[in-house]
This record gives sequence, C-alpha cells and structure tokens, in this order.
Amino acid sequence: FNYASYVLYFSYAQRYRENLMLGANIKLIHNGSRYASANGIGFDVGAQYQVTPKLTFGAVLQDFTGTLIAWNTGKREWIYPSLKIGTAYHLAVGNDHTLLPVLDLINRFENRQSTARWHWGLWSADVVSGLEYQYKNTVFLRVGFNELNTWTTGAGIKTGILHFDYTFTY
Repeated sequence: FNYASYVLYFSYAQRYRENLMLGANIKLIHNGSRYASANGIGFDVGAQYQVTPKLTFGAVLQDFTGTLIAWNTGKREWIYPSLKIGTAYHLAVGNDHTLLPVLDLINRFENRQSTARWHWGLWSADVVSGLEYQYKNTVFLRVGFNELNTWTTGAGIKTGILHFDYTFTY
C-alpha cells in the first residue's frame, strides 16, 4: 500500500518594513494511493518579524478558509485552520554555511484532545522542532521531529524565484 501527498505552492511575500515581512500561499493539493486519489485547494497567510539579524519570529495561519479535500470515491475531508507560531536562530558556520534551529507551536481548533500534547475544548497544541543546514542560501538539508512524534527529513534547492523542496516522514 503506497500513499503520496503532493502540494504545489504559489507564494507571494513582501517586505513591509526593514524587519517585517508578510506573505500568502495558494496551495494545490493532490493525495493518492493505488486505490483512490483526491484534490483540494488551500490558502495560507503569514508574517515574519526579524528581532535581531540572527533571531526571527513568525506566524502562519494555514488553511485560513478551511480546505476541502475531495476524493474520487466520493469521500470529503475538511482541513480546519491552524495557527503556527515559531522562532528560528541563524548560526553562521563559516562564510557559506548556516545552521538554523527552529521551534514551533502548532495551534489547532478541531477538538483533537488526546492526540495532541495539550488540549482544552476545541483548542489543541503541539510542539515541533528541527534543524536546517544551508549552503550559500541555495542548498538546504533538514531534519525535524513532527507533531506525530516521528522524524522528518528534507532537502531543498533555491534557484532564482523558484524553490524546490522534498520532505520525507518516517
């Protein structure tokens, strides 16, 4: 049984002040297995605030309108909005190398209860963390620990205005 999930993002971001950036995504979602497939569209908005040249705080409201995933079997899934709040610290390791430890708090409003680290009524929250290695701000290698208590890895390449990213969850 193989399952894959693909997301194509169309993003726009703008620096509004020297230390404040705002942005938005439109994401096209495709999920599939050998037996069924699904499609959906979602919308995210976010902000980053650079406290110091090394310390950044950010927030993103994912699926702020809610996202419907429609399966070819007739099944419908609803993704509720979530608010992610996080911080990152840039550690220069030589001229071309950077390490970026990150820590995020994922807030959800869908009554997850015992499947979340903390919950109260409809609200639940989980902590996720990770580390990114950057080479010349062009090549990226990532490792992290997600809300399902599993490891994730990833890689990315930035070429001009295009960014290619791949993630694998264990």
